[in-house]
Amino acid sequence: SGDVNLAELAVLASAAAAVTSGEEIIEMGTFDGRTTLNFAVNAPPQFSIFTLDLPPQTPPKFALAAGERAYVDKPRSGRHFAEPRPEFAAAGSRITQAYGDSATFDWSAHLGRAALVFVDGSHAYDYVVADSATARALVAPGGLVLWHDYGVWEGVTRALEQLDAEARLGLKHIRGTSLVIWRNGAP
Repeated sequence: SGDVNLAELAVLASAAAAVTSGEEIIEMGTFDGRTTLNFAVNAPPQFSIFTLDLPPQTPPKFALAAGERAYVDKPRSGRHFAEPRPEFAAAGSRITQAYGDSATFDWSAHLGRAALVFVDGSHAYDYVVADSATARALVAPGGLVLWHDYGVWEGVTRALEQLDAEARLGLKHIRGTSLVIWRNGAP
């Protein structure tokens, strides 16, 4: 369906609730905004949420993975926070939705500021490599990067295994999920 499952959503909500360093939470790949809204509901109130999605009319820098065009060609991004239930309206107001290609987007205003970066955009190998490099530049010292769809999409799995082998980051697969986690500055 394109969304994280409930166990993964619980992990992500817990990570958002536990952030301490940085100023914002960044999501690459808004989709329907369910995860985005959960970040806003669970993160401490001083944290802003920034989410980026590729609009359907934008030609991507890299080829998309087979089968993921449906995630781009959706009616709209972020429907869960664009029109939230009343009890989530205040949290939804902390979300900034941007549109563009994550591989060419100007991330300069966000470098080193993120307490948490969630990488769940394109599942194509080239995008995962590019988005992973961007995520590492965006995350503040002590902050977290989480990736979705490890072990599900070949491009994600191959890119993360190569990144860990080459950079020796100590990436950790969270058992029972398709999430991988890394802390910036972890021993």
